[in-house]
Amino acid sequence: MSATSPPDPEYAFFARTVGHRFSVPTAAGSTVELELTALTGDPPSPSEPSSFSVFFLGPAADPLAQGTYELTHQAEGMHPVFIVPVGREGDSIRYEAVFTRLGTP
Repeated sequence: MSATSPPDPEYAFFARTVGHRFSVPTAAGSTVELELTALTGDPPSPSEPSSFSVFFLGPAADPLAQGTYELTHQAEGMHPVFIVPVGREGDSIRYEAVFTRLGTP
């Protein structure tokens, strides 16, 4: 990314909220707390194809199915994110969201 390119807003959001917790309402009417544990990949370039991933941990006792959820951060507001459960870590379920940018020629 060049020095004059604006940062990707989703990448910037997740970069500043690693380690933070998000509230996720479920279809059953309960709320699940997810912690953003990692951001992988480089900031997207507006002209080059790229991708980045974010990883969350949530309670295994109340797992979420693959799908789009409204993740709400106390200070940053709500962001709809498509998450996929990718494994178990102790008493937690690990979720991943992948963001792909095609770039412009």
